[in-house]
Amino acid sequence: MSSAEPQPAISVTLDNDQGVTLDQWRVGSAFALCTLWLEDGLIRLPATDWEHARDDVAHGYEWTLFLELDGPDNAIVLSCADVQSRPPVVKAQTGGLSGDDETDKHMAMLLCMLRQDGGSLRARASTLIGAAQVIGRGHEWRAVLGDNDGESQLFILSEPNGPPPPLP
Repeated sequence: MSSAEPQPAISVTLDNDQGVTLDQWRVGSAFALCTLWLEDGLIRLPATDWEHARDDVAHGYEWTLFLELDGPDNAIVLSCADVQSRPPVVKAQTGGLSGDDETDKHMAMLLCMLRQDGGSLRARASTLIGAAQVIGRGHEWRAVLGDNDGESQLFILSEPNGPPPPLP
């Protein structure tokens, strides 16, 4: 891989009084979880867009996620370096980006949402960091694939042990 190609992972420290370090995988999972929470546990994404994002992630499509704090509310702006439709980069040794099917699903959800919104999304910093901390504490959850009616793909939040307790 040349230095001009985007790297598949980043690490960023966000200041929430104690500082939280998130890598690209945690950001993807935290954003998926936040979106599911905000949408009462159900998200619908355009089926074709979802399938393209899922296939891109499964084939190791390399893209870079940039995070920046913006505005007085310290909103997090997620920007995707490449939202173009180009053939995925196939990696011979392993499939996917993260090595974990569920995390790759979260990354594909995020990539699909980024592509829908022209390459950038905003999230409240405290919400995204809170979700990342909940995930880091071992909260059990899944983004379960629901029906696909050809127009849209449904994702259903599954939290087998119920919602997480509030952060201290």
